[in-house]
Amino acid sequence: MIVSTVSTLVRRPDVKFWFFTFAVMGFIVPMLLGMTIGYAQTGVSQSVNLFVKTSTALAFIPDLHAVPWYVMAGHLFVNNTICMTVMMLIFYITRKPESSLARGIAFMILPYQALIGGIVMGGLLDRMGPGFVIAAIVPHGIVEIPVFCFAIIAGLLLGEMNVEDGIDVRSALMACTIAIAGLVAVAAGIEAVITPAVIQIVAGMG
Repeated sequence: MIVSTVSTLVRRPDVKFWFFTFAVMGFIVPMLLGMTIGYAQTGVSQSVNLFVKTSTALAFIPDLHAVPWYVMAGHLFVNNTICMTVMMLIFYITRKPESSLARGIAFMILPYQALIGGIVMGGLLDRMGPGFVIAAIVPHGIVEIPVFCFAIIAGLLLGEMNVEDGIDVRSALMACTIAIAGLVAVAAGIEAVITPAVIQIVAGMG
């Protein structure tokens, strides 16, 4: 059920268009813009970094380097699974004709997050160098970013199927949620174990 539901969505001809749109315009472009801002204005990146840390669950972890990897992985799994599931449901709901304003707000969520993340990474780029930034993003980002885009696309397509075609998609939403959680678990494990190891290797080379 889960595999067939996900594969059916992925095989749709409009998925490539939406994936490219969200990957490029929703993530890559605002991330690069944010990195440019953060690199030019390190003070800005420091203030944004403080805002991000104090406005999330990370504020309750005093020293991220001191916590066991499985605690960090668990935190990342719960946080990212909730975030992506909520994102999918938001885009599912905004397919209703009367929710054009909500749709516009929803489309800005990913670019906003990418911009903030880019500003923080831009500040790190200025102080730590490009190798550190690449090591901090790429290992888990290879899994996490496509899953984020899939969550949005699944919400859009399932909302369209429900509103325009009158199809009951509740089981499909559940299947996509389980698939997202499974992939997020993989990304969380990578981010908690492999990403820090790669960062240490890159930092040791510097």
